[in-house]
Amino acid sequence: MEQQADIVVAIDFGTTYTGVAWMTPKTPIQVISDWPGSGDRGERKVPTAVVYHASGVLSSWGFLCADDDDGTLGKTRREFFKIFLEADTLASAQRQGISSAPASIFEAQLFATDYLSQVYLHIKESIEPEIGRRHLGGWTKMAVEFVFSVPTTWTSLGVVNMFKTVIRNAGFGAEGPRYSVEVDLSLKPRLRLSRR
Repeated sequence: MEQQADIVVAIDFGTTYTGVAWMTPKTPIQVISDWPGSGDRGERKVPTAVVYHASGVLSSWGFLCADDDDGTLGKTRREFFKIFLEADTLASAQRQGISSAPASIFEAQLFATDYLSQVYLHIKESIEPEIGRRHLGGWTKMAVEFVFSVPTTWTSLGVVNMFKTVIRNAGFGAEGPRYSVEVDLSLKPRLRLSRR
């Protein structure tokens, strides 16, 4: 018998923007809209972007990139990295001379992992106080299910499995013993979340 999750978190990791919604068995669907750097705008999605220092260390992500990618500081902004997780797309971009294409699949994975790590931390910081767990050990002992959508164009099992590694390395499913991660090939997470 399948155990019901205490919290279901749906992540729509998009090429240009990422959206997150969550719910518990006792609460309606909540959309995260307090992204760092968004001010008081209540944005329902956060830009899928990262900025790196010249040393390769992550400098900022999401809305915070807007004030951080001044070329004079030796920083580099990375966007659209999700599409480059697929080898054929990356190879095509490199053949076409697209300068923003990562040098390798490994580099695209690094960008995605760094970005999703920040998304994970923000999800945790947003949800724990909402469920009254901030000062009670957090949600580590709870059953948390993370549901990700992937593009229907990702037909290769290798790409999907590599993405599963990226999201696990970003922290999803790794923190608590009752955490699970599902990569949904057929429905957007929001639709999946609404069926609960």
